[in-house]
Amino acid sequence: MASSKIKNLNSTFFKSFKFIGPSAYFCVVFLILNSLIAVMLSILSPIYLRDITNALANNTGSDMYRTVLQTSIMIIIFYVAKLVLSDLPYNLIKTYFDQRSGDKFRKALFKKMGKLPLSYFDGSSIGHNMTVMVHDTGTVSGNFIGSICQVFTGFVYLIGLMIAMFITNWAMALLCIIAVPIFGTFLPMIIKKSKVLYDQRWKTLSKVNGNIEEMFTNTLIIRAANKEEEASQHFDTLITDLYKISKKSSFIGSLAGPMFSITNSIILILVVIFATLLQTVGHNGSGISALPSFILFIGMFNSPFSTISGNIQSLLGVSVCLNRIFDLLEEEEIVPEPPFSHTPKNNDIVFDHVSFGYKPNQMIIKDFNLSIPFGKTIAIVGTTGSGKSTLVNLLMRFYEVTSGKIEIGSVNITDINREKLRDMFSMVLQEPWVFQGTIKENIIYNSKNVSQERLEEICEKINLLHFIKTLPKGFETVLDDSTNVSAGEKQLITIARLLIKDAPFVILDEATSSVDTQTEREIQLAMGELTKQKTSFVIAHRLSTIKNADTILVLQHGEIVEKGSHDQLIKLDGEYAKLYNSQFADCA
Repeated sequence: MASSKIKNLNSTFFKSFKFIGPSAYFCVVFLILNSLIAVMLSILSPIYLRDITNALANNTGSDMYRTVLQTSIMIIIFYVAKLVLSDLPYNLIKTYFDQRSGDKFRKALFKKMGKLPLSYFDGSSIGHNMTVMVHDTGTVSGNFIGSICQVFTGFVYLIGLMIAMFITNWAMALLCIIAVPIFGTFLPMIIKKSKVLYDQRWKTLSKVNGNIEEMFTNTLIIRAANKEEEASQHFDTLITDLYKISKKSSFIGSLAGPMFSITNSIILILVVIFATLLQTVGHNGSGISALPSFILFIGMFNSPFSTISGNIQSLLGVSVCLNRIFDLLEEEEIVPEPPFSHTPKNNDIVFDHVSFGYKPNQMIIKDFNLSIPFGKTIAIVGTTGSGKSTLVNLLMRFYEVTSGKIEIGSVNITDINREKLRDMFSMVLQEPWVFQGTIKENIIYNSKNVSQERLEEICEKINLLHFIKTLPKGFETVLDDSTNVSAGEKQLITIARLLIKDAPFVILDEATSSVDTQTEREIQLAMGELTKQKTSFVIAHRLSTIKNADTILVLQHGEIVEKGSHDQLIKLDGEYAKLYNSQFADCA
């Protein structure tokens, strides 16, 4: 997997803008201009407040009242203009862009998942991928553009405030800007420490999500093993770690606010003292007249620093999330499809010197050779890890062969479009898989033009129709967590799905392990009839289910050690005979 180090903020955000498209640049430019308007209108109010103070101090009569009234109206106009021209458009555009960016990232990640090789999922946890898909995209959509614009606004606000201060009273302004180097020294220190803490928090959150998924998935096993207490303790440990790192990161991030407030309070005291001194030494009230404006300025002075600090903390979190998202989006994809798909001449299958390993130096399949005429049933047996399921994965191009080739109808399967290739296969695995939907939708799945009569015929032959008719809504019964359907009944539904598809190749990986013996016999009879003109691959541990196979392959360490029919292999008295006799020793 790609590394997840926190990268340069600028490069990460520019990459994000490029990914989202032109609308990102438009939104940023609009929001920056919007921020400039907001800063200008906010700073003008304290400047005009000075005019009210001067009018009250130096004028009497109607002129004073007129000046105060006119200036007050102007200040109100500034605040209303800020609301209409800045605040409302900002919130509308920010909401639009945040949701659009989150939507685009989620769609891209979901699409990417379909292009990743199975080797990626072998090496990554569900918790990691769920955190990227849910938490990271949520963080980006909620904070991305707003934090960038707020940081920019903070800097513009700070510059505008200093200009306004100097216009109002340059001597008092010099006293105020001593806060700038103080903030400029401590803020980078806080940011540097926060970088490390945000990355640690994200990794801990991934572990928590992975543990939650594991707990929900394996609840029955945990309870059967009386491991509830240990599982709870392990979860508590992870939550405690997350609490500690979150508390630490929040504390570091929150240091800026109190520091800014204390500094501003000290500056305010100094400004009041300085203004009084100016009045005392006879500067024609310049200090006192400017004091109300500076009280507002100092109150506003805390805002840009708090805004910059808080939103940089937010941007660090967004940066971590964006790096995780792009790490996943930039993962190596499955081998690209050929420019055009070849059509097999027939349905014969050939494994030609096939070798494969999940790791380059650990071969699972070694120089495997086999020719399979169409219409035959091939059973594959062997101990765990011998390569039985790996052969099926290679045949359907879930993995690409390391060397050699697999042909269907004299065409290398790498020259056949994956979608077209996999349409040629129907598969039933040991673990039944159904999705939330009606029974009819689960059986038909991606098959087309399936009549109700055909549906009932298939279900009748595998002894499923009676069960379906006992349900209140029959085929329209929705399968979800509240539906009382056993594992065996779910497996029958997946077997019906296989038979409905009517593909030329059938793969059965312990397909009847979840049903009782009587149902298993009925299913085998039905499938024997329905798969006569198909090539079937049967992976089995219960050897009684493969006695009628045309060819039985016995694998050890990725190599064929025995090959033949059931009777031939029993007479050979080799590995297959040992496996068979060990299962039926009691019967003998």
